[in-house]
Amino acid sequence: MKPFNLVLALTTASSTLIPTDIYSQNPSANLRIIEYAESTPTQLSAYIEISKKINMDILDGFLLLQQGWNGYNGRSFSTSVIERAKRIVLSLERQPYIFPTGRNSVQIEYRKPNRDYLEFEIYSNKIEFYIYKSGHEEERKVKSYEIAKIVEDFYA
Repeated sequence: MKPFNLVLALTTASSTLIPTDIYSQNPSANLRIIEYAESTPTQLSAYIEISKKINMDILDGFLLLQQGWNGYNGRSFSTSVIERAKRIVLSLERQPYIFPTGRNSVQIEYRKPNRDYLEFEIYSNKIEFYIYKSGHEEERKVKSYEIAKIVEDFYA
């Protein structure tokens, strides 16, 4: 695995502290690990565990969303979708940004500064995959055991 940098963003009710432009990609978390870089293996392990805990809390929060939560008849989340998303996210070293969708699915995604983009939409019975990397796009269904490898290849 390549070395990582750690960048934290902290928000209050009235403001967001550094770095606003990157943090705005996931304003739902009060404390968010944005990006990793050089650190010792022990530090990296601690950062990954903190990030996983934050993402588990975000996923738990999705269970509180009620029918119509997004203003467009967004469905409330089933426990099976959230539990499946948790298993997948916990299996990943590189933690994704996580978003609810109005389709009772969880979207996890990764972005690079060069605009490369990786997304998985997790349903209770399938996972849809989309990638845009170096000007090429691909879309297909994947199995949960494929996700970690796809993420590592995305950053290779």
